[in-house]
Amino acid sequence: MKLLIENWQKFINEDEDVTMDMGGKSWNQVEIDKKNRAKQGAEAAGFHFDRKLGKGMMGEVYLVENKKTGERNAMKHVVKRLYGGPDTADREAQNYRFAMDNKASMNEKFAKYLPDVYDVEETVKDYFIFMELLEDIPDRVKADLFALNSDDADLSRHEKYTRLFKDTEAIYEVIIQGLYGNLMLRQGDPNVYHDIMQEVPNIVMKKITEMSGHNWEFLPAETLSDLVVEASLPYLEQDSSFYEQLPKYFKRELSEIYTDILQKQIVPIHGGHGRVSAAGKAGEKVERNFPEAEGLMRAMKYFLDRENWQPKDIHSGNVMIRPGTKNFVITDLGLFDLKSI
Repeated sequence: MKLLIENWQKFINEDEDVTMDMGGKSWNQVEIDKKNRAKQGAEAAGFHFDRKLGKGMMGEVYLVENKKTGERNAMKHVVKRLYGGPDTADREAQNYRFAMDNKASMNEKFAKYLPDVYDVEETVKDYFIFMELLEDIPDRVKADLFALNSDDADLSRHEKYTRLFKDTEAIYEVIIQGLYGNLMLRQGDPNVYHDIMQEVPNIVMKKITEMSGHNWEFLPAETLSDLVVEASLPYLEQDSSFYEQLPKYFKRELSEIYTDILQKQIVPIHGGHGRVSAAGKAGEKVERNFPEAEGLMRAMKYFLDRENWQPKDIHSGNVMIRPGTKNFVITDLGLFDLKSI
């Protein structure tokens, strides 16, 4: 009984060096064992093991070199679920095999947005996925086009906002969306709501035009909500039951809505989701300012409509670029939903 208690205390100990998994190994030892298996997997497949390139939700990615040709590739190491890996580890391997087996038969115009997968090796505990070596997307492009993952959350969207506020139709669309999505406004006097929807966007657009040269890098959503509230006040005063709560609450909600609209990804997170979905793409007028995303979005639609393969979880950490051509490549296929299976 004493030994059992001592082992349990070791297991729950917060010290990283002595915390243990259910098999009795420290987490440090688990990581060492996992890296050793990655080296063994690379060697067994005919590659020299070089170094770690990065880590995603499904596993680590390493730089490896073909022993015969000297070509450098990426190797993704995914631990199987029963040995501590993600619940979707099997689907991860399945999707990469699907890409490997079917890319050549796909429309080349869209297939180029998938990585070249050379092999998917399986052992008792692991999957080893060998694919082409790609490059990171520039930070500005990430901030312009994609939902940002935690590593990229602090990237500046200055270029995106500057581009958008030069397009009067795009900003008009944003203003309308914000007013339409404001539940507080819609719960008030319907005549006031109608007047605001008809008049305020034009008033605000005139103000924005007069602000030519304004720096939209800092707090663009708050600046926009300030302009909308200011233009709305004469109409809101007509709703006596509603007005006492304004402008503070009206502005707060507007600011949150405009933040979501302005930051919303151009490239949808999940293929097949409509614009109203949080995982869908931005508004039509906003989207047209970023034609560089069109090819990738058309490819996502092709995979869903023609290959019955739904792209999911497309964000700044799951897309890279191919050296030479510089076209986008979706690197993490693990969450693609293969509808035919």
